[in-house]
Amino acid sequence: MSQRAPIETTVHDHDGEVLRYTLKATGQSSERLGACEVCGQHVSEVYLQRGMKMFERPTSIAARRFGWTHHGMTDLFGHADCLVVRRKGVEVMKVPTNHDDANFRQEINGVDVLIGRDAEGFKAYIADRYEGLFTTLLRAYQFAATAANHPERRRPITAGL
Repeated sequence: MSQRAPIETTVHDHDGEVLRYTLKATGQSSERLGACEVCGQHVSEVYLQRGMKMFERPTSIAARRFGWTHHGMTDLFGHADCLVVRRKGVEVMKVPTNHDDANFRQEINGVDVLIGRDAEGFKAYIADRYEGLFTTLLRAYQFAATAANHPERRRPITAGL
């Protein structure tokens, strides 16, 4: 049996596109659900991986401008390790499984960090203070992690993107 949590949701940055993958144990084997869709081998514990990507809604719905869609993504059954390998992009963070908006709140080194997505890009807030605007989630997260772990190296907002 795998040592993974029964449910794990990760957020990835794939060339500026934000992807979310949820890995869930089914409690079944391949006798019931079929062989691993990645390697084709028997699976004693089958996992389901659901992929979603962030999309921008029409501007008339400004209150929740960004959301998640399954369009263009696939669900896969198989070994947990096989499914993880099939993910696109760089893993940025883990989020609660019920996470469904474009704001990512994390605690990094005891510091509250919020990365929000809006029409301008990804905005990083460290300890509830606006710090900067970034073109990708990965860049915003890397900045936030550096600022939380090394406050002496924090750069001013005007330092550029």
